[in-house]
Amino acid sequence: FSVGKHTFKFKSEIIPTLEFNFELGAENLNQKFDPK
Repeated sequence: FSVGKHTFKFKSEIIPTLEFNFELGAENLNQKFDPK
């Protein structure tokens, strides 16, 4: 990932398509992110 705006879309059979918009910063980059 790089600093900037990112958009993620998740599709689920139970929950309608969720769209997450967030901006990554220094604090976000320091946090661990596991896509699994």
